[in-house]
Amino acid sequence: MNFKTFINTIYLGDRSCKSLLLNGWEGRVEITVNLLSRIRDSTGNWNFYSEEDIENGIIVFAGIEEVFIEPSGRFPNDAIEHLVVEKVTENGVGHFRLTANQVTEEGETHRVIVRIVAKDLYLIDPINPETELRI
Repeated sequence: MNFKTFINTIYLGDRSCKSLLLNGWEGRVEITVNLLSRIRDSTGNWNFYSEEDIENGIIVFAGIEEVFIEPSGRFPNDAIEHLVVEKVTENGVGHFRLTANQVTEEGETHRVIVRIVAKDLYLIDPINPETELRI
């Protein structure tokens, strides 16, 4: 899979990180987003396309090799700024960076960076959790 091409089909503007699940037994990181939309326009723009929207959609990183959350002690729970592929190694392992915000109970906003090194990436629609969406 071409991780960069796939990530470029995911629209995360004005969307929020609802949860970040670290599943050590299955070697997965799951990021639940309040609404996942897809970008299907050849220009690479979202253009308010909603035919494939997934409420509470899950971005799954599988075959996890490393996970880092910066700064330590912070956890994303608000607006997602972006998800990017920083690099892909020769053996196909992706290095990803999710930047999102944490809003504290006091209303303070902090930027949180989650770096993930993984072998696989796909989406899950909670209505059909057995199907891995890869297109």
